[in-house]
Amino acid sequence: MLRRCVETSRSVLGDEHVYTRVSMGNLGLLLHRRGKLDEAEAMLREAFEIGRRAYGEEHVSVIWRMGPLASLLERKGKLDEAEAMLRKAVELSRRVRGVEAPRTLSLMNRLAAIQWRRGKLDEVEDVTRRILDIRRRVQGEEHPDTLWAKSNLTDLLEERRRFEGEGPEEAVAATSRTEGKVLAYDGFDSKLGLDWEVLHPDPSHYSLTGKPGSLTITTQDGALANADYRNLFLIDCPALPQQDFQITTCISSFKPVALFNQAGLICLNDDSNYVRFVYQWGDDSGGPEFETGRASFKAPQELERVWLRITKRGNRYTFSTSLDGRTFLPEK
Repeated sequence: MLRRCVETSRSVLGDEHVYTRVSMGNLGLLLHRRGKLDEAEAMLREAFEIGRRAYGEEHVSVIWRMGPLASLLERKGKLDEAEAMLRKAVELSRRVRGVEAPRTLSLMNRLAAIQWRRGKLDEVEDVTRRILDIRRRVQGEEHPDTLWAKSNLTDLLEERRRFEGEGPEEAVAATSRTEGKVLAYDGFDSKLGLDWEVLHPDPSHYSLTGKPGSLTITTQDGALANADYRNLFLIDCPALPQQDFQITTCISSFKPVALFNQAGLICLNDDSNYVRFVYQWGDDSGGPEFETGRASFKAPQELERVWLRITKRGNRYTFSTSLDGRTFLPEK
């Protein structure tokens, strides 16, 4: 339907008509969501360039289109171009809308996210602190956006403490500590060191030796509530009762292709009281996504390896991902 809209609008109204550009932008966003990244990039770039020629780069609609295009470039691994585009978008939005405008702050958040992924933690901290200062001044201490900004800064400072205070190897390992003791560790590049407990063992569905350095699991359809547990593996909670913890796992050579194909982390008390962070085939999106139990977001296509992390602080759980095992990007 969107393709027909673009084709009809182009032929009747012309390439530079606002309806044509809107239709092209919508088609580009849908193509991005469906994983047709090259076609999406071409469509979003064309819509952006048409708008820039028609209105100039300081028009609000042109500035806002830079955000989705930068997100697509990031997903395709064009990180230099994506970061440069977001820097430009933030600069233009500050000049046109002002530094306190909601869309300026949204672009600043996107810029901080890609800088975090690239390990530029000094720049991330600077941007994150500026966002928090603005939220406090404009919206007050108790506004949800201010609290969210505080949360982002807390996550960043914790990541810096782990990475810079403990060293890269310790910061990226799947570790949990109580009184300084490592309770669980596996770098996923050496001999498996975790103490796995198999529920409903079925040798045809798992192997600890079939692939050195990893736990090999053969997927099957099923769900937690259906008591079909042949693909679930249990590790004891890495912290004492009521204490905070952090769990990280690496998933490789796995591609979900149908509903209930999933791999990830589950912190389970019982079937009605648990949190989970999984890489799965999405019901609504019809493709690979990450699902935290409270929200879903699209996953990059054809992942060779992805790290998933759950962190518990008090009664609050945060979820983050990494494509390199070093830089973890919170997804809100």
